[in-house]
Amino acid sequence: QAQTLDSVVTTSPILCYGDFATVTAYMTQTIPGTPVKLLNYKYAGTIGSSLFSFGSSGVTTGATQPFTDLPAFNYRMFMVDSIAFYTAFPPGPNSPLQPELQNPTHPSIFDYKDYTVSQPTAILVTETISNISCNAGSDGTATLIITGGTGVLTEDWGTANPTQLSTGIYNYTITDANQCTYTDTVTI
Repeated sequence: QAQTLDSVVTTSPILCYGDFATVTAYMTQTIPGTPVKLLNYKYAGTIGSSLFSFGSSGVTTGATQPFTDLPAFNYRMFMVDSIAFYTAFPPGPNSPLQPELQNPTHPSIFDYKDYTVSQPTAILVTETISNISCNAGSDGTATLIITGGTGVLTEDWGTANPTQLSTGIYNYTITDANQCTYTDTVTI
């Protein structure tokens, strides 16, 4: 039975734009297993573009390995022989590693998987402000056009009513279904 990288699963997804995820690599190991190392690479852009190192595991013969603090991006995870890989591809500027990462054929690379960590869109707000019509008035308004986030979005103006504002600075908070927030102010 071969040692394989069976899957890479997002086990703790990104709930709010700009946060980080945890993925777990699931492996099949032989007994006794060749000690392996998992190498995580981030694509420079879309899948198929250049790869840049983005963390690695310790040497393991285990069946699972988590990777934490991953931003939303496209990745490729490699399962490699922990000794033979570094003998074949020593670190350094002249290493032939990049072509091998794109088209893995070396026997020290047991398996690899491409995967994507995704995230919700950012909460974006466009404000339309109408100032008061006369001094000491309270007919100023603030209208928000809200996009992004996840699910139902709610506006919280605290004690202010955005359709009856007098001169001043008013805070508002937008919250989505994942409890992600966007906070800003308007001035009347």
